[in-house]
Amino acid sequence: IKMKLINKETWFNSDRRKIHVLFVNPDWCEENGEKFDPVDFIRELDEIGVQTVEFYIKDHHGMAYYPTKLGPWLGRDLLGPLVRECHKRNMKFIAYYSVRWDKAQRRKDGSVRDGKEGNVGQDCKTDKNSSYRAYMLKQVEEICQHAEIDGLWLDIFPVQDAELAKEFRD
Repeated sequence: IKMKLINKETWFNSDRRKIHVLFVNPDWCEENGEKFDPVDFIRELDEIGVQTVEFYIKDHHGMAYYPTKLGPWLGRDLLGPLVRECHKRNMKFIAYYSVRWDKAQRRKDGSVRDGKEGNVGQDCKTDKNSSYRAYMLKQVEEICQHAEIDGLWLDIFPVQDAELAKEFRD
């Protein structure tokens, strides 16, 4: 996974009009975001002067908002249209990815949980040989291949895991 790391001299620190969008649609939610229009949403944010949008692309329930081959997803792509509309309007897009804290973790046999097992909030292990670590890294790779995001917010990232952090930098 190749990502440019943000430093003090970048647009992120000089941009003062950012918004963090908490977009959560657990699999048991009726209508599950059917009425959400990503193009209208970005247009409205642009009209009020937002310059950077941070949007949940994989939430705490494990639900992905892009066509992933791994785990549960909304069933429609939000990532592509959100990024395209942001860039069309000279806005930046940061993909929010919840690390470790979801129901999409793997079982011991390597298969993916269906989202109904266990509780949200269980701590998925990111140890070097854990299947969840491989799952997470593959999803992040999918996100980077699917859309030209401007940044990636890894929430609940195990900062004490220097080796995992290096995997993201390399």
